[in-house]
Amino acid sequence: MGVPGGIYDYKENLKEYKSFQEKYPNSPTTELIKYYLENYKNDDINDMLADKNIEIYNRGE
Repeated sequence: MGVPGGIYDYKENLKEYKSFQEKYPNSPTTELIKYYLENYKNDDINDMLADKNIEIYNRGE
């Protein structure tokens, strides 16, 4: 069902994202968080994240 109005507590999430990035700077998830924060206003963010996820995890092949 989601959050009423589709709005999440951005500031609270941002604190969690920053904490994760500091604790795990070399994690692929950290790269995804950075990409999300740079592009979250884009209407296609879900597709963009899926593509970025594939890009990140296919680097090791």
